[in-house]
Amino acid sequence: MNKATLNPILESAVATASTKFSNQLESPPGAGAAETATPAIVPWYQPRLRAAGLHFFASFMVVAIVAFLIVSYWYPGSLIFASGGIKLLLLIAAVDLVLGPLLTFVVFDRKKKSLLFDLAVIVTLQLAAISYGAHASYMGRPVFQVFAVDRFELVSAAEVDPAELKLADSQFQSISASGPLLVAAKTPTDSKARMELVFASNQGVDLKHFIRYYVDYGSLKPQVLSAAKPLSNLEQWNESARISKQLNALLAQRSPEQMRFVPIQGKREDLTMIIDAHDAAPLAMVRLRPWSD
Repeated sequence: MNKATLNPILESAVATASTKFSNQLESPPGAGAAETATPAIVPWYQPRLRAAGLHFFASFMVVAIVAFLIVSYWYPGSLIFASGGIKLLLLIAAVDLVLGPLLTFVVFDRKKKSLLFDLAVIVTLQLAAISYGAHASYMGRPVFQVFAVDRFELVSAAEVDPAELKLADSQFQSISASGPLLVAAKTPTDSKARMELVFASNQGVDLKHFIRYYVDYGSLKPQVLSAAKPLSNLEQWNESARISKQLNALLAQRSPEQMRFVPIQGKREDLTMIIDAHDAAPLAMVRLRPWSD
């Protein structure tokens, strides 16, 4: 091969190598591999987690509405502890915020033909559970806070006898949906009525259940003040730090001598009613033990 024939071949090889080198410099590393790489595989649990998360958010909104009604209207303040409303609230939250989304995570699979049916069953069960819990909370809410003899007692909506409402004074013939009505129960003086109370108490029906004997709270203020005890007595059954914490706001406004307390007997927890030492006006309900357990 002569020199004339060799030169074109060498020039062509150099040009080809130069072009390839230039392309490699201009292209980012791994560009060729990216073009031929297979699509990333989505883990099986990611769609399920996303569906369960959306279910949890929707359930949370429903539970939040029910919790707002329970805490703000049906069991205001410390009454949620005295009447057992806190347990119902926790039960509702456990069922709707845990069980519902968990079941959605288990059954969710877009390839299943019965997916919509499965989700519909879960939602139906959730709605049934929260409806039951809300109804139980509504019926268990305290509607009367009754001073009877030497203490305050709570009467729930479920305990109200419609026949008693008809016999009661007109101001007590309707029950509240936003906190209990403060009343007093006057012990009857008639011997026959007293015997009726004695027989009823043997069946678990006390003076507080006889709405016919309800009177305005103010009419029995002397009896309330007579039953009230000084705040210093609370130190027998409560730690000093707890008393200070519960009564901090009140003690900033008045002295301990200007206040008294009366026990509140609850179904789940007993509370303490702080009253004015002069006119028996209720000042606060606090979570302090009013007597020994």
